Amino acid sequence: GLYLDVAQNLLRGDGLTIHTSLYHHGFQEFPHPTSLYPLWPLVLSIALRFLELQQAVTTFPMVLSLGAIALAWCWGKRMLGAGALPLGLHGGHLAMAMFGLHMDFARFCTTANTESLAYLLLFAALLRAERLFLRMTVRDGLELGLWCAALFLTRSQMLPAMLAVVAALPAQ
Repeated sequence: GLYLDVAQNLLRGDGLTIHTSLYHHGFQEFPHPTSLYPLWPLVLSIALRFLELQQAVTTFPMVLSLGAIALAWCWGKRMLGAGALPLGLHGGHLAMAMFGLHMDFARFCTTANTESLAYLLLFAALLRAERLFLRMTVRDGLELGLWCAALFLTRSQMLPAMLAVVAALPAQ
């Protein structure tokens, strides 16, 4: 896949380069520099140092997606506590079911795509952001900025999602 190609180039020391021509750019020589999200290929190249290729592109993203579901559960529980839903369920159960049972989540998070790392970072950032956003010291603002940068460098669509959720949090 695309991200695997970049990760393998990183592992070889070729930097953020690619051996394919996306959208018929017609590059004259390869590998060619790419503007792909850099954080996932970097993490994947580190995984390739320790795992076999098949494990790195299937099992590793699956473990990250399970971590994302666990963090979604923690975040959902914080948003909708015990007694908020019928049958003794809370927001963690709802978030876990929404992501764990969604076919596209399963399909994209169990391959060498950005989604597994992106959702893991999103829910980790949301868990931290609630406290950081409400306190908002300079240090907290810097940490929140680092979380936002990590999300943007993994998958830019996750940054507005996080900021929208944080902005909707009730002031305490």
